[in-house]
Amino acid sequence: MINLGNVMIRYFLESAILMLVFCGCYHFVFKRFTFFTLNRFYLIVSLLICLITPLVKFEVNNPVIPSIFAEIPGDITRDNTEEIINQPGHVKTVTQEQPSVNLVRQDGNYIGIAISIYALVTAVLFIKLLIAIIFLYLKSLKGRRSEGFIILPAFKRFSNCSFFNLLFISREGLSKEEFRLIVEHEKVHRQKLHSIDKTVAELAQALMWFNPLIYYYKNAINENHEYEVDSLLIRRVNKENYSNFLLRLSTPSAPYFANGFSSHPLKKRIQFIFKKPSHNMKKLIYLTLLPLVLPVVAVFALEKAEVVGAIIESNSLSGQISGLKVKSENKAATKKEAAVSEKTALSLITDLAECIQVNNIVQLPTEVGLNLVSEPSSATFDANDKFTVVLDPGHGGKDNTAYVDGIYEKDLVLEISKNIKSALEKNGFNVVTTRSTDEFIALSERVKNKGDVFISIHVNSTPANYKGAKPNGMDIYVPNKYRMSDSTLLNKSVSLGSSFKTELSDLDIKMSKDFKEASLYVLGNNPSPSILLELGYLDNKTDLQHLTSKVYQDKLAESFVKAINDYKSRL
Repeated sequence: MINLGNVMIRYFLESAILMLVFCGCYHFVFKRFTFFTLNRFYLIVSLLICLITPLVKFEVNNPVIPSIFAEIPGDITRDNTEEIINQPGHVKTVTQEQPSVNLVRQDGNYIGIAISIYALVTAVLFIKLLIAIIFLYLKSLKGRRSEGFIILPAFKRFSNCSFFNLLFISREGLSKEEFRLIVEHEKVHRQKLHSIDKTVAELAQALMWFNPLIYYYKNAINENHEYEVDSLLIRRVNKENYSNFLLRLSTPSAPYFANGFSSHPLKKRIQFIFKKPSHNMKKLIYLTLLPLVLPVVAVFALEKAEVVGAIIESNSLSGQISGLKVKSENKAATKKEAAVSEKTALSLITDLAECIQVNNIVQLPTEVGLNLVSEPSSATFDANDKFTVVLDPGHGGKDNTAYVDGIYEKDLVLEISKNIKSALEKNGFNVVTTRSTDEFIALSERVKNKGDVFISIHVNSTPANYKGAKPNGMDIYVPNKYRMSDSTLLNKSVSLGSSFKTELSDLDIKMSKDFKEASLYVLGNNPSPSILLELGYLDNKTDLQHLTSKVYQDKLAESFVKAINDYKSRL
């Protein structure tokens, strides 16, 4: 089940903050001007931005073109990762002592009750609006056509008002000229399509009924409509007579989502009738305030993928750049060769910019690089009743990643994965691999098939400009609880990680103390319980000796079998 409470609270909070900013600009600045058409556009567009922006997320990585261009702060090391703040978007540690705890916060039944109340009230408001529209349609079948309207007699609150081409009017006490004035007034509403704005406002109110700012928006839209119509009519009629007529036909409340002729309050409306038009130069104020408002919108539309303690590396880009850099250093390349490497790296950046897909950008910890672009996958799924393990050898093909002493990470993890696959199959497991050769597989294809567990296999590497002792050891990554769509799946992933931590801790390469939580595509978008394993450091001589040893690889494969069996026994 989606952690709906957190998602809804975040959406409504972000929407409210945006509304506060836009309403503040309108109330204290734009509302004073007589640019009614411009204000109408501002109100409707800003309302839609407030409703849509919190739903649209583009993840962007913190500045960092890896290896060649970035420096790691000297005070951040692998050993202080436990001090990372626990918040969305950060890679953090999850203590092993509590692997079975539900990482999605549960506040009793209160959130569920609140969601139920919200859904009930929202449904009632939407149904009420739908019934009102159906009522108007049925009424329209009985009206007579004149002046481009379907004219209907006044009905309760629907008096001297219009909705699209429906006109409710009371002839009682009206002269012919006054009747004509009301018709002309409502014609302008119809021509300006104000009913569309009102419908949008009503829908927004039904969605955000608990937010007082939505009522401010609705009233501002209604008032601005009347200001806009009045500004056009007073060019043809006497201002004093028109104002007196508005006062005489005033009604205590506006008709439900219709364009009323004269509803309270009228004081500001009459003031605008006699107000001198604003100077056109003041329109520049709208453009002046835009640079101040847009950053606020961008804050909620763009999510920064931060990782404390390292460079953020992406598979297709940083891996290749890192490989070029490491290769040039390890082989004592000449200055000319190094320059060629950097030139090639810059070329890779340009190529990546042309094919990157925003929705596939993911947050990556220092040690992990994953693909950012999508291409078809050749992975297949053998459906049977056996327990299915999906093995994901990281990287591949054009995604070269780290390179040390003639060994690419992509080649080493493929070799290790094949050995693990063989051991699992011998023990009765059905194994699906996302790649069996040196080929590039897109992230979306890696998570395409659902197994009983998904294990992404990687080998770490240290950025070329890393200062300090070379780190070593294994790491286990679990999904980020703030991005995980299913709490049950999240708990199973943590349980899977716990089994692997127990079994892999007996191997020669040390296991890190805690799990790490990260917003990686293959974890957050996976239909199966999933973990990502960093089996050691490619650029640590001791780790590399173990990882390339057939004896160690066999022990590693045996540990995989034990870990998955342990996980199965706890289901």
